[in-house]
Amino acid sequence: MDIALIIIGSILIILLIRGVFLERKKRLSLYDALKNEFGTKREKKYKYGKNHLDGILKRYGKGELIDEITWNDLDMETVFERIDKCKSAVGEEYLYAMLHTEHPEDGGKKFDELVSRLQDDQKERTDILMSLSRLGYVKGLSPFDYLDYLTEKKSRFPIKHILTNLLYLPAIALIFFKPIWGGIALFLVVLLNIFLYFRYKKSLSGVMESIGFVIRLSREGLKLIKGNSDYLKDERQKITKVEKLLRSIIGKGGYLAVSGSGGVSATGNPLEIFLTYFNMIFHIDLIQFDLLIGSLAGKKNVLEYLLLLFGRLDAAISVADFRASLNGYYCKPRFSSFSGDKKDIGLTIENGYHPLVEKFVSNSISAKRGVLLTGSNASGKSTFLRMVAVNAILAQSIYTVCAKLYVAPAYNIYSSIALKDNLLGKESYFIVEIKSVKRILTADCEKYPVLCFIDEVLRGTNTVERISASETILKYFSQRPILCFAATHDSLLADILAESYDNYHFSESVENTDVYFDYTLKKGKAVSRNAINLLKSYGYPEEITDEAEIMAHKLDSNT
Repeated sequence: MDIALIIIGSILIILLIRGVFLERKKRLSLYDALKNEFGTKREKKYKYGKNHLDGILKRYGKGELIDEITWNDLDMETVFERIDKCKSAVGEEYLYAMLHTEHPEDGGKKFDELVSRLQDDQKERTDILMSLSRLGYVKGLSPFDYLDYLTEKKSRFPIKHILTNLLYLPAIALIFFKPIWGGIALFLVVLLNIFLYFRYKKSLSGVMESIGFVIRLSREGLKLIKGNSDYLKDERQKITKVEKLLRSIIGKGGYLAVSGSGGVSATGNPLEIFLTYFNMIFHIDLIQFDLLIGSLAGKKNVLEYLLLLFGRLDAAISVADFRASLNGYYCKPRFSSFSGDKKDIGLTIENGYHPLVEKFVSNSISAKRGVLLTGSNASGKSTFLRMVAVNAILAQSIYTVCAKLYVAPAYNIYSSIALKDNLLGKESYFIVEIKSVKRILTADCEKYPVLCFIDEVLRGTNTVERISASETILKYFSQRPILCFAATHDSLLADILAESYDNYHFSESVENTDVYFDYTLKKGKAVSRNAINLLKSYGYPEEITDEAEIMAHKLDSNT
């Protein structure tokens, strides 16, 4: 028996020493990686999925938000992924919420100041990234999901777990008198404890992970106090006021964090596998959970503050990383004032480009009134609309624009670009389209002007009604504080609206049957077409393309 204890003790000591060594090696390696990868373009993998991303939005997302149609039209989910380099669940949620928020407090200047300081302060930034990496995730849950549950439960004594552990005493005692029967009894007690462990653990699904996150949050909150950067002085003072509570949470829940019973962190511990089996047999993590839960009662405001603070820091570093990856090709927006008059709605963007386009052609425009965009197929109209729209959102959310200059008021932003039939709702494309445009017509433009983007107004109906209805809708926009960018194939519409809208176009060059685009915005309306040439370049039969050209010439001569 003594030899067995010595062997077990020796194994534990060896595991502990090995764990400490490996943990230190992993920590140093992670620190170097976080420092060196800053500002590099890299693809982020969402190991635990993205279901938790709307956690902050669901809890605090009230007021003026980018609506779902605009978010989907502009592929903002992919834009988010391009910017997101967050190391924690709460950071991802904070950044996701920011990109949905049209009008941040103080125009985003305070957030920009934080981003700029973290972009310049490598040591503080990397130290915070280490904290965020240790904070990690909650296995696909939002850290806010069980916050109310954790802070409203009363303390409870873990009597059931203690009683099951006491069953080991008679089983062990029996071994000294009847080893075989004692061994069988001990085996049965182990099985019983494992069965009860998983049964109880299942009932706490999500709760244990969340409380583990709270423990890590408390630990990293205390570490944040030790920093000396002046731009986080106020935050450190607030955390200092609740330092006693955080130390209590860590003290009572330290074992949960070490054993890995409380969720997922970015850095593992070699002892976790051993402690997992240890917990199954003795329920130590469940005992500590019951003892800890009472300490959190009534502390929701403190935990919310810490969650949002670390989320803000994570999002700020992610934006700083995004800016650094642009190699200086970005600007901070200059917001003009809006008095409620149409003359204040203008937008200027110089050398703007889309953040998702690798080999881009930058374009500039200064629009004091609506813009009507014409041009042939695949010439760049839709990409231009998305470029302006996405940069307007980035300006108003993360104070960063992919351009050399951006000057505009803060807008309510809408788009109607990539619509689809609503099969489940049994709505045709045209019904979906008129509903989409209707929300722009009725948008509030008293406090903020409306900036909207429409690709082919009412394309889902016949030519005569499309042109007449499009004319009246676009004229209506021009009479209100609405800056509309609309793309169309109808050159007639460009002529009709020349007094209300500025005409711009994209063009192409044709060599033999090949079509080449320069993707450069030009003033005036388009005078060329390329649909038939594109059919030729893709190998359509000559009898189709030749007949199409003859028909096109006839239609031109009749109009």
